[in-house]
Amino acid sequence: MLAVTTSMSNQEAEVPSKGSVYLARSTLFHQGVLYNVLPSDLTNERAFAGQRCKLFRGDVVLEEYMNMSESSIMANVPKYVLRFQWCRGSRKTFCKTGVVDNVHKWNETIGEWADRYRVMMQCSENRYVLLELRFIDGVEDRRFRDVLCRISEEFEILAEMMGD
Repeated sequence: MLAVTTSMSNQEAEVPSKGSVYLARSTLFHQGVLYNVLPSDLTNERAFAGQRCKLFRGDVVLEEYMNMSESSIMANVPKYVLRFQWCRGSRKTFCKTGVVDNVHKWNETIGEWADRYRVMMQCSENRYVLLELRFIDGVEDRRFRDVLCRISEEFEILAEMMGD
């Protein structure tokens, strides 16, 4: 059985500290819900038939970080972190993704999965767990889908420019 570790701090994402990295943009999406992913979802086998567990309900924050101290294209590639926060009172973090700074990490970390999203969460000791993300509100889902499309295209263009 997989367990998700949670972080109860308001610390910044663990972005590489080379140069001057700062939070350029933070986009908030309301009413996100994270569920566990059942093995049958991945294999289409019915042997693991069971109930999904709702692990989290709250805000999804997409943070974009930039490095402004260097002038090379590689140094100025944006870095993204998805953070899941409870929306009551203080903004406590439930969990977050690892830092995403290229098309390969992007495709490993988040993707569309029918009418929902799959998100690879970074846990302690460099372990990962796959979760399912859904939005209760259709407008928030559309906004999130649009931002994902923009970032995906951005990373694909950068990959082509760098010959990746």
